[in-house]
Amino acid sequence: MKHILLLLVTMACGWNLQAETVVYLKTGGTGNGATPTTPTGSLNTAYKAVEDAGGEGTIVIVDKFTLTAAFARNIPKSDNITITSKYNDVDYRDGNANCVIDISKGLRWTLYRPTSFENITFSDAGVSAPYILFVANFHPITMGEGIEVNGFPTTEIATALTILGGAQSGQTGAPATNDVNPNITVKSGKFIVIGFSRQMDATYTGTAQIVVSGGNVHNIYCGNLNSGLGGSVNLTVSGGKIVGNIYACSTNSSRPNYASGTATLTFTGGNWNELHAIYGNMDGLSQVDLSNHAHPDSIVRRMYYFDKYITTEGEVPFLTPKEVFESAVFTDNENTDLPYRIYFPEGYSAEKTYPVLLYMHGNGSRGSDNEKHLSDGSDGSGLLSRILNWDKECILVAPQCPSESEWVRPYPGNAEYASPEVVPMGAYLSAAKSLLDYVLATYSVDKERVYIYGASNGGGATWDLLARFPDLFAAGIPICGNGESSNASAVAGLYVNTPIWTFHGDADETLSVDGTRGMVEAIRAANGDKIIYTELPGKDHNIGFDVPNVDGIPEWLFAQKKDLLTGISEKVLNPIHISVNGKMLQIVAAGFTDISVYNLSGAKLFHVRMQGEQSFALAKGAYIVKTNQGVSKIIV
Repeated sequence: MKHILLLLVTMACGWNLQAETVVYLKTGGTGNGATPTTPTGSLNTAYKAVEDAGGEGTIVIVDKFTLTAAFARNIPKSDNITITSKYNDVDYRDGNANCVIDISKGLRWTLYRPTSFENITFSDAGVSAPYILFVANFHPITMGEGIEVNGFPTTEIATALTILGGAQSGQTGAPATNDVNPNITVKSGKFIVIGFSRQMDATYTGTAQIVVSGGNVHNIYCGNLNSGLGGSVNLTVSGGKIVGNIYACSTNSSRPNYASGTATLTFTGGNWNELHAIYGNMDGLSQVDLSNHAHPDSIVRRMYYFDKYITTEGEVPFLTPKEVFESAVFTDNENTDLPYRIYFPEGYSAEKTYPVLLYMHGNGSRGSDNEKHLSDGSDGSGLLSRILNWDKECILVAPQCPSESEWVRPYPGNAEYASPEVVPMGAYLSAAKSLLDYVLATYSVDKERVYIYGASNGGGATWDLLARFPDLFAAGIPICGNGESSNASAVAGLYVNTPIWTFHGDADETLSVDGTRGMVEAIRAANGDKIIYTELPGKDHNIGFDVPNVDGIPEWLFAQKKDLLTGISEKVLNPIHISVNGKMLQIVAAGFTDISVYNLSGAKLFHVRMQGEQSFALAKGAYIVKTNQGVSKIIV
């Protein structure tokens, strides 16, 4: 028994000898760092003290510590080191606003051992463009509880606190093998997160483990940034605020993020209100697990290029427009060739009728590849993706305008746009309308549920087609589709009977928000009560990923219905006179009027805008003639 007791005492003493090393630090400190009253003034000295003692260690910031140069100690260790301002229940920030890590310029903090930061304040010192790039070098890095960040815009790497799970070009001691697994945890603070490496021409085969349970994260790049290739990713978000974008793999022109392998994203909580988009786009399987998320739709509406997502009801295939839309070229009566993509619901049947949505892209998606207009969500197709994955029971049509042309010029509401009668449709807008007519005549379509939306120049095209064919569309969504509205009152009356939901960012420098504001004001002044306007504060022209995140858009759009037979009358309308002479329909109009002719099943046969007298040849039968004064039933 005595021998056992002696062994326990010896083991206890051994454990005490290996106890955690604590070193105190502040700028100007001249001590050895052993106590709070004798802090060292050197981060290198503090690290060396922990290294010399072996095992884990804690560096306690007891007052302001200014980091004036990049920090790196290429002495790899396997034990964790913690950087904090709180130790033994004493928070040295209490009553001392100067107890911060002050960053005087852009710096790198390169790690060669597992590292935790917690209960600490980072400050940008009020200088221009400071930042810290925490280079974890494939060691676990944790931003724990109690981290505060003063300053730092956190939207750009060059002005933010950024966590890099892998390596950074220019550093020494990068791993010799590429099967490494980054490990990043964020519990508080404001950070940008990069899963693998930055500016490193290396291909990694490991898996980045990224966990966010708190804090404020501005953009998560799961792969390699700018060059090289990251591996797989497992990202879990249970709390915190996610802002900007999450890239499993995506290439954007300003900051390419490259990855391969698979992506598994698990979301159980968090604040997503300021998240624009979540990209999959991996070589292998990419999926999002929402089975324990209270509001899965708030995530699905932000997803792009994934294979599937998981809810409490099981796995749901995620549809990507460029992969599920059929490809074709339409040639109109003027021999204008128009590439287009079209989607038919799974199990499409002529025994049913389907709503139709025409999508008009912006100028950034012009071309002849018949793909870009479905791939660039910022140019408008983001809403197309949301609608596709919200309600698959619709036909979606997406023509592509060639690079050398535009859908519209001038835009409705502009000083140069007097009325649709005097501004002819451009060749490709006319071809797009003919394409829509072809779809309506060829497929099993619900003629009372024809919709249109577009962004930028496609938003202008949406305004234009809604004005020219007010009896065709049940609803429209123009997005940032007008920049000048000095003549909006001239066309406002054409929109009063059509439900319209329009969007614009108030910081738009491409097409001023004043254009949409003026159009909305003019329509309301003309007693148009069916228009909804959502202005996005602080947003510029590229709101293609913001609009799909607005609650209720698909529900509103597909609830709109055009009742073609409303107001049918047997009388002749004045001052529009309608008569039949043999097989000729004769119409006399005192002023400009819209004439639409339907068969009794509600299919529109043609539409004209006319003044004076005009005759139209019709086959024998019964028709409905609709004008802006009413509806008349005729028999030929």
